[in-house]
Amino acid sequence: EPLDMLASRRHSAVCFAGPAQSGKTAAFGEAWMAHNVVNDPGDMLVIQMTQDKAREYSKQRIDRAIRNSPRLHEMRSALARDDNLHDKQFRNGMWLRIAWPTATNMASTSYRYTFGTDYDRWDDDIDGEGDGFTLMGKRTTTFMSRGMTAVESSPGRALTDPYWKPATPHEAPPVTGILGIYNRGDRRRWYWPCPHCREHFEAKP
Repeated sequence: EPLDMLASRRHSAVCFAGPAQSGKTAAFGEAWMAHNVVNDPGDMLVIQMTQDKAREYSKQRIDRAIRNSPRLHEMRSALARDDNLHDKQFRNGMWLRIAWPTATNMASTSYRYTFGTDYDRWDDDIDGEGDGFTLMGKRTTTFMSRGMTAVESSPGRALTDPYWKPATPHEAPPVTGILGIYNRGDRRRWYWPCPHCREHFEAKP
């Protein structure tokens, strides 16, 4: 369902809050990128939490995905200048940019797709220009309902009210970061079917 929502014309953004090392970046990052390149091309901005992590992600995840996927491999541009550490160009004209959270990297240029990973490791205010989620969303406004912003992270922000109790179903604590974005949306949670009675239940600690 989270991946399906990335193609929604009724939603402008998707956020995914979940445990570390649970496949969030692979599902939202590589899978979404691959789908866009092959089926629905549009310029895409990927924001990693630091410049070093952007470099690492490009070499370890994106380059390997393109090299080992026959469909992605045949779609890559044949020109050497179209493939470098932070920029990938494809034969259909799609541009993939891999950057990190600065006001410069999230200004001026329009992208149909924007994706931010490990969002709770970003600063709440990017170079005095506001939060990263809002800055990313502004990059897609040119494309109206065809644009999409996505962020993922494991929650990592401190609880501001130790006496907080949820007042509505699926409400997350009042914090900044990924759970703050989650609280602004329709607050979907993952449910599993019971193997015995087949009723769905939410996993809780």
